[in-house]
Parts: sequence; structure tokens; C-alpha cells
Amino acid sequence: MKTVNNPHDAFFEKIFGKKENAKEFLINYLPENILKLIDTDQLEIAKGSFIEKNLQRYFSDLLYKINFKNEKGYIYALFEHKSSPVRSTQLQLLQYMVQIWRQYNDQHPQLQLPIILPLVVYHGKKPWNIGMKFSDLMVKGSVAFNEYIPDFTYILYDLAKYRNSEIKGSINVKASLLLMKNIFNPELRVELDKIFSIIKDIKDKKKIVSILETIITYIMSATELSVEELKESVEKGISKKLGEEIMTTAEKLIEQGVAQGVLKKGRGDIVALLKTRFGKAPQYMVNRINKLDINQLDNLFYEAIKVENLNEFKMKIQNI
Repeated sequence: MKTVNNPHDAFFEKIFGKKENAKEFLINYLPENILKLIDTDQLEIAKGSFIEKNLQRYFSDLLYKINFKNEKGYIYALFEHKSSPVRSTQLQLLQYMVQIWRQYNDQHPQLQLPIILPLVVYHGKKPWNIGMKFSDLMVKGSVAFNEYIPDFTYILYDLAKYRNSEIKGSINVKASLLLMKNIFNPELRVELDKIFSIIKDIKDKKKIVSILETIITYIMSATELSVEELKESVEKGISKKLGEEIMTTAEKLIEQGVAQGVLKKGRGDIVALLKTRFGKAPQYMVNRINKLDINQLDNLFYEAIKVENLNEFKMKIQNI
């Protein structure tokens, strides 16, 4: 699975990259006529990534293989997550589906291609006003051309259209979907009290801590809520003791974030200094700079001030 920088994508993958959560989602949200044909007990995570490097920024990269109930064969369920509307969603899905089919055909050239069920989970601020069919992207022409246009429909789960009482699934899935639904809500602080009260019903304390750490990481990456506000919500919804534990976790995350920010700034300062003094910063130097820790960066910054040319700086950076 690829590295994901968007905190919404990262949270979605963290939750629904777990088979038990994907199964709960499918059981509770697939259309009934589809659900009755498949065996969710036989759900498997599809191994490997089908995504070309230049497409990776578009996809959540969650693909599950599900056997049919009463016949041989299986389908793929393709989970795609969106936190903002993307007009070309159908094209992105088609690109992904073609990658899957192409690899499948290479491995099984004598077999027919499997069905792929595209599922889009959306929780952005703006309304989702994008067509549901691939053909909605096409120029409208005579119906005589219809049979020559490839087409499919994706299933959309626009969380904004679900009331809180309509969010279903296991505690993990329900809490996660409620959080995604409300992550841009100005009243998120109020909704958190409700979300944490749901988590309280988990019997295993280790599981409570695990899901809380995932949720806290997401909230701190995607919102401006303070550690103290998070602590109060956990204490109100679950317990004072867990509030203290989460406070420690949150503080650690803040420290990590500060450290990463310092590193990013230190590296950027050196690159900017080289460009200012010598008109450029060669990519191989930038790559080397991006691998250095904060102490090495401090020393290198002063070397970047003193050197007479890039060749001299090259020698300095090679000796670190």
C-alpha cells in the first residue's frame, strides 16, 4: 500500500484497510440485491497495488476480493475515498479498473475478466454534484453513438446525506464514519462527545486505546482542535483515566509534528540559500539534504553560507 499524505485518505485507509471493517461496511451499505449474491465471510484483501505511479495521488488503493455465494467466481470491491468533489472521478475509477483488469489478464489470459464494483465514500464540505455514470463525462451526441461509449455506474456514499442515526456498522466503523461525516463540521467538538460515548461500549481496553489513537491522530492532522479539547471530550465520553492517556498520546503527536516542521524548515532554508547564492540547487543535492537530521542541517547551513561555489558545497555534503 502506498504512502498517503492527505490526513483524510490516511484515516480512511487505516480504518477500511482492515478486513473486518471493510466487511462491516459492505454488509451494512451494499445494495441488498448485490449483497445477497456475495459471501462476505470469504472477503480477502487483494494483494499488491494496481496503480501506476503517476496515478497514486488519486486513489485510496483499497481493493477487496469477494466470492459469490452459490456459484464459482468472485468480484472485486474497489473502495475510493473523496474529501472534496472531483469532476473526473469516473475517469479515475476507470483508470484504476483498467489497471486491475490488465494485470488480471496478464496472469489469467484464458479467463474472462472479473466484475469490479466501484464504491465512492464522500464526506466533503461541498455537495457532490458529479454524475454517477462514466458516460456523464462524455459529450452529448446522438443516441446512435451510445453503443460505442464504455459505461459503468459507481455507488456513492455521501455521508452528509446520512443522519447520525442512519450510520450503521460495528463500533469501529460507526465511530469512524461519524467522524468523517463531521470532520468539517464547526460543531465537531459537540459531535466528538457522542462519538467517544459510542467507543465506550468496546469491552477490550486495548481496542479502545487503539481506535482512539487513530482518531486522535486524524483529528490533530485535519482540524485545529486543541489537545485540551480532545482530552475533555474523551473524559466526558469515556473516562477521566483514558483522557489522561490520550493527553500523553496527543502530546507525543504534537512533538513529532513540531520536529517534522523543524526538519522541513531547516532543509528548505538550505535549498533556498543555495538558490539565492548560486542561482540553483541541483536535485541530487536536494535529495541528500532531505535525508539529513536536524544537527547535520545546522552545520550544513553555515557551510552553505561560507562556501564559494556549488562544487565546494558538494564536497561538504558528501563528507556528512
